[in-house]
Amino acid sequence: MFIVPDFIDINEEQSLLDEVEHVFKTRRIRYEQTHWDDAIKNYRETEHLRWRPENQTIIDRIRQLAFEHDDNHIKFVHILEIKADGFIKPHVDSVR
Repeated sequence: MFIVPDFIDINEEQSLLDEVEHVFKTRRIRYEQTHWDDAIKNYRETEHLRWRPENQTIIDRIRQLAFEHDDNHIKFVHILEIKADGFIKPHVDSVR
């Protein structure tokens, strides 16, 4: 793992947060108490494909940095929000 300082600026961060909040609100996605595999508590999640153009640019930058050019990655972005009292337990992701 590596960290890139200032990879996005405050305006880009807010733009992503605004869109994600809009996605959760319009899809009426509620917080769940527990995940099916008991690995996550007090969270909500979804996948998102069609980003606003300014946010798609950010997503593309992330993909360029995170993946090899020839990697076959999933087009959907997994969005996970954990409540203040929620948490993720150590676990191995399922390929369900």
